[in-house]
Amino acid sequence: MTVHLPAHFQPFSPVVANQQIHPTLHLLDQYIELFSARLKQNSESVEDYIELGNLFRQKGKYRKAFQLHRNLLAREKLTKEQKCKIFSELGYDYLYSKTKDCGQTYFENALDLDKKNTYALEGLYQSLRLQGKHEKAIDALTKLIKLEPHKKRELGIIYNELALIAAHDRDLSLAKKWHKKAAEYGENPFYHLTKIQIYMMEKEHEQAIQALSNMIVKYPKYAHFPIQKLQDLLFEIGQYSRYFQILHSCEQRSSNNPFVMHALAKYYEKTHQNDKAKIYYHKAMDLYPEHIQIFKDGCTFLEKQKDATTLASIQQFLQSLTQNRKLICHSCENEFDYVPSDCTICHGWNLFDIEYTLRS
Repeated sequence: MTVHLPAHFQPFSPVVANQQIHPTLHLLDQYIELFSARLKQNSESVEDYIELGNLFRQKGKYRKAFQLHRNLLAREKLTKEQKCKIFSELGYDYLYSKTKDCGQTYFENALDLDKKNTYALEGLYQSLRLQGKHEKAIDALTKLIKLEPHKKRELGIIYNELALIAAHDRDLSLAKKWHKKAAEYGENPFYHLTKIQIYMMEKEHEQAIQALSNMIVKYPKYAHFPIQKLQDLLFEIGQYSRYFQILHSCEQRSSNNPFVMHALAKYYEKTHQNDKAKIYYHKAMDLYPEHIQIFKDGCTFLEKQKDATTLASIQQFLQSLTQNRKLICHSCENEFDYVPSDCTICHGWNLFDIEYTLRS
């Protein structure tokens, strides 16, 4: 069995030359060493300093990233494109550290140099959205959509955010208005969550319960949150006894949903039906072995049950996970068991996926 672990990179801040890599935290140190070594050989490389700063940002060392990027502005003979890139990266440093104005000023500086720079426009949009300046965020996004039409669906997200803000302020008519506007850009999990919130404001509990059940089945990847919301709602309206029935219905409609299996396992454990709880914990862990909470809850339960056979299998799983790691080149799929400076086959570098092969 092969497990692809989730990516650990910022969605709007590609690490290497705007190409997406998937470094885990321990790999970031090795990438940083790689760039540091390159800069010892060529300290004049503006691009390498930019990418080194990006790696520090990836690691959460925002001050270090900011210092590296800001110091570049003092250099003479920077091209217009380089200045624009540096301003953009400074913006992302502040955006991800959520300090100052979330990088808004730096993104605006970048756009003064190049009004059609999509990287800076993306950052400005995210900055304004994070600050709650939704009208300005929509203006920035509208400009971005003219250059990248596929971003149009983002408008649906921002209108859903406005609907949720109105719902929080108990303004039902405004919430419905924004939610209707969001519907023009297609349905997504966020759209359904907003609709559920409106149902709850209207005290339409049955419709909210049905919408939550449908969302659990339709979006299994995001099922954890609606399951928790369903549980809270049923408890709030005094109908918690329906929880198992609804989960069982969701299982029949979506038999490979790990979050439904996890919720049923916890329910059986709570009601002391340990044999069934064991079965469902195993199902959940088999379906989503890399999900930390599922794995943690399953291990805790099995330890309480003194299930020596299963615990031995888990220890074997962890040992296998540690021993059987490999890195695969994006370009030619050549495999390595270490972090290479470049691919020996196609000479691509810093573009490797980490993969674990679990052997029984």
